[in-house]
Amino acid sequence: SSELNDFVSIDPMTGAGTVVGSVGMKHILSLAYIDEIVLGVEDDENNVNIPTAYSLKQNYPNPFNPSTTINFSLPAESDVKLVIYNMLGQEITTLVNEQIPAGNHSVIWNANNSGGTQLTSGIYFYKLTASGTNGSKFQDVKKMILIK
Repeated sequence: SSELNDFVSIDPMTGAGTVVGSVGMKHILSLAYIDEIVLGVEDDENNVNIPTAYSLKQNYPNPFNPSTTINFSLPAESDVKLVIYNMLGQEITTLVNEQIPAGNHSVIWNANNSGGTQLTSGIYFYKLTASGTNGSKFQDVKKMILIK
């Protein structure tokens, strides 16, 4: 089409769309944005779907800037430690170090070190270690890329 596409805001509660303006480009199929940044741990409401196994998911977005989300699943209440490392294996910051109930969990990281300083572009690793109250143990490491 030769027409410019509309930029539409969708109310997540009702699903109703409101035209905000023009995207200014042709052939755009979809575009999304979030108008707020929230940093913290989020749990599934009432943890209705308790996972059957431990898992550490790939962060998203990846590459990221300025923040990324790390999801993990716990089949049992566990002592959890989620740590960020640089390429040299040096600990940058600890995002989680506490006992967490079984369920699916999310942590949003804003690319700051433990002192609150913004990190530079590069490759970082995140490691999840979990020790379940039922005696189970889990450990996994994933790679992520920060691009400034």
